[in-house]
Amino acid sequence: MSKNPQDIELYKVLYNAYADEIKNLWQRSIFLVAFMVLVWSGYGALQLKAIELKIVENLAQNVQNVETNTLVYIFASLGLCAVIIVLSWLWIAMAKGSKFVQEANEEHIKNFDFQNYDIKNLFCDLDSYEYAEHTDSKNNTKVKTLNPKLKDSLLCCGVLQPYRYSPSKINIALGWVSCLLGIVLFIAHIMSIFCTTLCPIGYAVLVALIIIALYSCLTLIKSRLKGR
Repeated sequence: MSKNPQDIELYKVLYNAYADEIKNLWQRSIFLVAFMVLVWSGYGALQLKAIELKIVENLAQNVQNVETNTLVYIFASLGLCAVIIVLSWLWIAMAKGSKFVQEANEEHIKNFDFQNYDIKNLFCDLDSYEYAEHTDSKNNTKVKTLNPKLKDSLLCCGVLQPYRYSPSKINIALGWVSCLLGIVLFIAHIMSIFCTTLCPIGYAVLVALIIIALYSCLTLIKSRLKGR
C-alpha cells in the first residue's frame, strides 16, 4: 500500500494531540502545585508557631476558656486542611481528565494504525508486557515478542529494573495522598478540641486512619498505577 500524504498528515495531527495533552498536563500541574506548596507550607508554619507558643498544650481547656490565640489556631488549621482537601480533589480531577484525553487520543492512533499498513505498532501491549504485531487482517492474529526487562514489579527483588508504572497515574495517586493526609489532619484537629490531651481513643483512631491511608496508597501503587 502506497503512502497517502493526507493519511500521514492526519496521523501527525493525532500524535501531536496525544503529545500536546501530556505536555499541557505538566504545565497545568506546575500552576496548581504552586498553590498546594503554599498551603502545605502555611500549615507547617502554623503548627511550628503553635508549638513555639505552647498553644497545643491543654488545647480543649483553652477552647473552653475562649482564648483568642487558641481559637484562631483551631479555625486556621481547619481552614487550611479544608483548602488542602479541595486543592487535592482539583488535582485528582485535572489528572484524571488529562489521562482520559490521553487514552482517547491513543485509541484513535491505534485504530488508525490498523487501517494503514505503512505505520504500525506505535504502542505496545502493556497488559502482557509484549509488543503486538498485526499480521493477518482476516483472522486478526498477532505475533508477540517478549521484552524480558519488564518482568519485575516495584516491590520485588529487581528494584532497579524498569516497570510499566504510569507517570500520569502516579500523578493521580499524589493527589489522593495529599487528600487523605488533609482528611486525617482535619479529623485530628477536631478530635484535639474535645480531648484535653490526646486520649488513648484519640490515639487509636488517629493511628488507624494513618494505617488505612498508607494501605490505600500502597494498594494504589500495586494495582492502579500500571500503564502509560
